[in-house]
Amino acid sequence: MASLTWITLLFATLPSILCTETCDNKFEYEFGVLQKLEMLEKEKTHLATELNVQAYTNRALADQVSALTRQVTEFINNTLNGLLNRGFQNTSLSNGSTYIRWGRTSCPSSRQMVYEGYAGGSHYQHTGGGANYLCLPKDPMHGEQASLGHSYVYGAEYETGSTVFNNIYEHDVPCAVCLSSSTSLLMIPARTECYNGWTKEYSGYLMSDKYSHPRREYVCMDGNPEATGSSNNDNGALFFFVDAKCGSLPCPPYVNGSTLTCVMCSYSTNN
Repeated sequence: MASLTWITLLFATLPSILCTETCDNKFEYEFGVLQKLEMLEKEKTHLATELNVQAYTNRALADQVSALTRQVTEFINNTLNGLLNRGFQNTSLSNGSTYIRWGRTSCPSSRQMVYEGYAGGSHYQHTGGGANYLCLPKDPMHGEQASLGHSYVYGAEYETGSTVFNNIYEHDVPCAVCLSSSTSLLMIPARTECYNGWTKEYSGYLMSDKYSHPRREYVCMDGNPEATGSSNNDNGALFFFVDAKCGSLPCPPYVNGSTLTCVMCSYSTNN
């Protein structure tokens, strides 16, 4: 390309090399031609230098584009891998199970807490209402006020007496809803350890309402319970220990009047 430019400039300037008027001699004519050729050679060198600079600049730009392309590709791959990994984790959690850890404000360290709340249920003297205990969240969302007959939900208290859990007697009961990645959960009464293949979530004591009160479900109260609220004797829903009673229940292996324990177990298909 530089050669073509030089030739083009040569032919373009030849008319100006010739004398516009009659030259004095042949020497002047040849000297003028040499001057013009020298000028054209310098122009050719300048153009060649510019072309080399442009080629270097193009290579530098190409290297920058390649580096940027690699960075963008790496960023996209890392982002996609992160999204996929989180997607698989969420899929695993969506196949898990939830349980209530009664008497605690937190979940085991390996479990995700859905929410922390207050244990509650129907009043121990009421013959109607629900028979189950509830873990009521700390951030309720209230609806429109109803006007007809009602059932009521009260807070819950420990009715533990002066031996086991004596330091939390009459205190209010907390709870925590926990998410386990395991596919199955099982509360086993009268055990503090799970059977082979199962994982212990927590252990404690079997509790329910008093035998002379309306029926209530059995739950597993954590063996290291916490208290919340006050120690006022406000009653409401109550938690009593559960004792074994021999007869139709074989003794041994059970012991008449013994306080029953419990354990919450989980099972994963990956075990």
